[in-house]
Amino acid sequence: KITISKENYLKAIAEAEGEGETVIAATLVRWLGVSAPAVTMAIRRLKRDVLIREDPRTGQLSRTGSGREMSRRILYR
Repeated sequence: KITISKENYLKAIAEAEGEGETVIAATLVRWLGVSAPAVTMAIRRLKRDVLIREDPRTGQLSRTGSGREMSRRILYR
């Protein structure tokens, strides 16, 4: 199930990527104005739902195919 919170995170990731930013947890803290622990928990949920993946070495976040499809629908409604 997609929640408004998950939608907001996917939208922020998509927009940051669109502006050429490397998306890491700190990027989301800055873009969304939320605490680092809140971002950590959201990343955990998005990874559990296979909407994003995280590079274990760099911490860089990227959307999976289903995450891209979900964010595309969010951005175009």
